[in-house]
Amino acid sequence: MKNIYLYCTILLLFCGSLFAQEPLRKVSLQLPWLHQFQFAGYYVAKEKGYYKEYGLDVSFKEMNNNVNLTQDVLKGISTYSIGRSSVILDKIKGNDIVALFAIFQNSPLILLALEDSQLKSMADLKHKNIMLTNDAIGTVAIHAMLVSNGVDLKELNFQNHTYNIKDLIEKKTDAVGAYISNEPYALEVKKIPYTVFDPKDYGFNFYDGILFTSQKELKDNPIDVYHFYKASLKGWQYAFDNISETVNLIFNQYNTQNRTLDALLYEAYVLKELALNTGVALGHLDQEKVEEIAKIYSILGFTKNFKMNLTDFIYNNKLLLFSPEEKEFIKKQKVTYLTENFEPFYLYDTDFVRGIAIDIWEQLRKNIQLSSHYEPLLTPNVVENRLKQTSHSVKLQLSYDTTTQEDMIYSNVIKSYPYAIATRNNEEFISSMNQLNHKTVLLVKNTLIAKKIKTQYPKINFIEVQNSKMALDLLASNKAFAFIDVLPTLTHHIKSGNFSNLKISGTTSYSYDLRYMAHKKESELIGLLNKAIESLDEESLNQIEEKYFKILYASHTDYSLLYKLGVPLFLCLLIFGFYNVRLKQEIEKRKITEQKLYKAATIDTLTKINNRSQIDTILEEQLQSATRYKTPVSIIFFDIDGFKRINDTFGHNLADTVLIDLAQLTKNSIRSTDQVGRWGGEEFLIVLTQTNLEQATIAALHLKEKIENFNFQINQTVTCSFGVTQLQDEDTANSALTRVDNLMYYVKEHGKNGVKAG
Repeated sequence: MKNIYLYCTILLLFCGSLFAQEPLRKVSLQLPWLHQFQFAGYYVAKEKGYYKEYGLDVSFKEMNNNVNLTQDVLKGISTYSIGRSSVILDKIKGNDIVALFAIFQNSPLILLALEDSQLKSMADLKHKNIMLTNDAIGTVAIHAMLVSNGVDLKELNFQNHTYNIKDLIEKKTDAVGAYISNEPYALEVKKIPYTVFDPKDYGFNFYDGILFTSQKELKDNPIDVYHFYKASLKGWQYAFDNISETVNLIFNQYNTQNRTLDALLYEAYVLKELALNTGVALGHLDQEKVEEIAKIYSILGFTKNFKMNLTDFIYNNKLLLFSPEEKEFIKKQKVTYLTENFEPFYLYDTDFVRGIAIDIWEQLRKNIQLSSHYEPLLTPNVVENRLKQTSHSVKLQLSYDTTTQEDMIYSNVIKSYPYAIATRNNEEFISSMNQLNHKTVLLVKNTLIAKKIKTQYPKINFIEVQNSKMALDLLASNKAFAFIDVLPTLTHHIKSGNFSNLKISGTTSYSYDLRYMAHKKESELIGLLNKAIESLDEESLNQIEEKYFKILYASHTDYSLLYKLGVPLFLCLLIFGFYNVRLKQEIEKRKITEQKLYKAATIDTLTKINNRSQIDTILEEQLQSATRYKTPVSIIFFDIDGFKRINDTFGHNLADTVLIDLAQLTKNSIRSTDQVGRWGGEEFLIVLTQTNLEQATIAALHLKEKIENFNFQINQTVTCSFGVTQLQDEDTANSALTRVDNLMYYVKEHGKNGVKAG
């Protein structure tokens, strides 16, 4: 009898466990093509169990002729799908879809021709055979590239795409629409030289690999959508970080095209460039860029009679799920944020505190709608006592030592920074700490890093000093070989102290983790902050960092990429001997279209002045001209003081009005031979031809006064900080921009609303 009871009990427990387990929800992802590395992140997310961890059972569906990507998602035939930038047009046409992310910031779609065909320019393609898909909407970037260069689409002989590269090799066509990650490889294997016409080289930079779903799915299953979004991005990051492993996975399990390992590897590395080496976070979707793409569709006539409504097109990925207790905490409690004296994490002006730590806190606080106030400039001992005595108080912890702070708890890591090595400019790059053996190296006294480094590297002659400023003074005067400190701090003090003979010469293996610390009784607060930390995206953190130590994060710009935009767009519009009315109307239509496309590629949408790409091109041209003809050219770099406060106080609409008014005021204040462009955000660049440093400084001072006295339609005076420099013979565009940027930030750190020339 006892055995029967025992067996029954075991059976009941087993059945209970079966019923207690939540079943996985089945969802599907429709691919726009057959299996290949183009969809690698999703395969990884499935095979590594990322989807399963979130309760999702994901199946993949390859493309076939009966599939309409958008309609299938709207009808629920597929839960998710992947599309090109044409899904933006689908949205404009009233389809209720939402884009979760775009893996490829630059589209892989190109025109491909053989080198021996002698097709070297857009004009050479006239009256040639071109293989493109019948989907004109999907290949609109190629159409825009052609039209903007004076090629009438009626002058081309379009052929149906056979998707067989042999047709190009055997001269059955002159050019084909191709993916830069696929077809060029087939030609390289056969050692056949080829020519690429890439729309992005002509200013038409479209998204690709856009993951989207329906608004209905988002409304009915918001948590599933969020989890699919998170798991998919995690899968993509792993795929790009582990290309060999991912290629083997596709080769063995997702290889319906029977592609070789080499072909998959080629595709992987090309696509990684399009996804990651773009200066933005993986999967980023930018509202302004989406609207620029929509404008090009409109110019080419695809959006007639449709309203341009894209307000809810991009998914809000800041979904945070709170318990009822957490919601109550957010609603009722106010957090005390304790600050210390640590630059550039905290920078104190007369009436407020700013800095990296403050901007991160404000971003995080807004994401969870948490109320807080600051208690500034506290010493470490006072801070620790306040954490114990004050309810709901928190501080940013700049080191992590649980052995000395056992009654404290810590949040997850917000951001990690390396400890870096500063030396004088004449020293070489330092790749290993062992290069510092037997040299005098400075450290800040009584820090955790000082204890660790001194223990691990006994052959280095370490000297501990009171603070970073003292260390840099000693280093600059040749009293030591190097100084080790956290990267943002080093950069800030080198710039603000104007140590022109010092540089960052390397980094160490030690890192500096930012996290929040509170008394152990504040576990609920730390739990909330951990959720908020998860909502911080890499792009937002990068933008915050760039404000305070931009020089270390300045990316190299390929100025040749957009050089072709300077080629006149109307050379091919010369008409010989045709004066009938219909032809004149057609020519006029083409001119208008070309002008609109040119503006879309070169003009900033908001301010209507040159965009960054165009002012980059102008600067490069003037640099070459100054070198060739020995004529003076100067640049002025400036941005709005306290623009974040303007944004927070008056809202985005009025802040945008300030940017528009400032752009037009600047444009009206310079000569017709000079050029101004919006560099990014609230930053502007002026290129002045035939102008030396003294003349440019006077121009900057005049503009500073005009801005200060201008009525910007807000109840506040607007001021700007200016850097001015003259281009030198040995300058590159990057070196000149770095110099003028440093000059402008010198003004920022010394009172703002001024001009610094150098």
